[in-house]
Amino acid sequence: MTIRFSTNNLTPESGAPQDALIVTRFEQDHLFAGKTIKYLSFSF
Repeated sequence: MTIRFSTNNLTPESGAPQDALIVTRFEQDHLFAGKTIKYLSFSF
């Protein structure tokens, strides 16, 4: 397994791929509550 990208706080400044930066309604609610979004992208 190869980790392609990992972050504990997904923001445009985190250097994440563009497709990871599309914010869903669930993510908006999560961010509005003051929480962070963890993100992990990997391949086999």
